[in-house]
Amino acid sequence: MLTTRQIEVLHALLSTGSATSAGHVLGISQPAVSNALQQVERRLGYRLFERSGTRLLPTAEALSLWPEIEPLAERLLRIRELASNLRAGGGETLQVAALPSVAQAILPLAIAQLPARGRGRIAIQALNSRQIATELLLRGIDIAFDYGGPLHPGIQRESIVTADWVCAAPLGSLARSATVTPSLLARQRTVSVANTDPIRERLAAVGYVDDGASDLSVRSFPVALRFVELGQGLAILDPFTAASADPQRVSLHRLDPPPVLTLYRVSPAARPAPAQAASLFEAMRSQASELIARTFAAI
Repeated sequence: MLTTRQIEVLHALLSTGSATSAGHVLGISQPAVSNALQQVERRLGYRLFERSGTRLLPTAEALSLWPEIEPLAERLLRIRELASNLRAGGGETLQVAALPSVAQAILPLAIAQLPARGRGRIAIQALNSRQIATELLLRGIDIAFDYGGPLHPGIQRESIVTADWVCAAPLGSLARSATVTPSLLARQRTVSVANTDPIRERLAAVGYVDDGASDLSVRSFPVALRFVELGQGLAILDPFTAASADPQRVSLHRLDPPPVLTLYRVSPAARPAPAQAASLFEAMRSQASELIARTFAAI
């Protein structure tokens, strides 16, 4: 078994590739890092790093350990942060995750709506649905917002709002009143969003299939919208991202049939969310509803 300190040393070495840099991260000397590494290697019975000049290159064994070490080290960091906050008279930091489009379009507005005096400390991560599920199960985050990721008995979810997806088009490429169908979309240049979330499957279920023919493929809806604004094609967007579309460059259109999007609050099933999560939840509902109204008012 490795001690928590040895796990932190390995994490720092794997992250930085240098005993000196790892020492800076941990607040200890380079000899102390090297000594800790030697103790770990003796205990495990194999080498974890090979020296190359001033760099430490991880062995195959060290790389195999990384997926297990990384979440443990992050959890230890959070425990220390909480202990420090409590000593300083503060509370626990609310750890929040969201899909990139939600983190960009809704979350800042919701947090800004909260009274600064009472909201406490909040840390935000932009993750995909599978990453969110993993972090919830590892207790790396307290609460998250997504479009319905993997179902798991250890995760509970609650609907915040439901709305239709929309299509964004370069201004003038479609008639203002046009409704976009799968067949119409298939005849246009498009910008698709490639991701590992279930969004693709849900859009495909009602006929909006990306068969690889898209001119551009990006990793997030805000990036897709930027390409639409530059005239590079049509894109199916969530209504929260679409609310920020530049009306001088983009027209928004309903889809027929309309794929439905639900924004969920997700949290660990066996652990109640911190008290400040309730006010954030209501602010998210309020801001998401306003963005939906703004989007469909522009159609």
